[in-house]
Amino acid sequence: MIGDWLTGLMLKYHREVISATGDRCWGYGPNTNYNLNLFGKCSQDFTFCLNQIENVDKYTYDEGTYYF
Repeated sequence: MIGDWLTGLMLKYHREVISATGDRCWGYGPNTNYNLNLFGKCSQDFTFCLNQIENVDKYTYDEGTYYF
């Protein structure tokens, strides 16, 4: 279904935004993907953080055509 596909794209985009800011997606422990240096920069410089988010690829759906 197209709704499921678009939901998947939205989740992928949000995960990439979280990763671009250095925050953890998976919580604590050995499987965490927390980037302390990147998160520290984003925590102290909102312009840097917004630029990181802006550089994440956007996914759109327009009249049956998929753009990646």
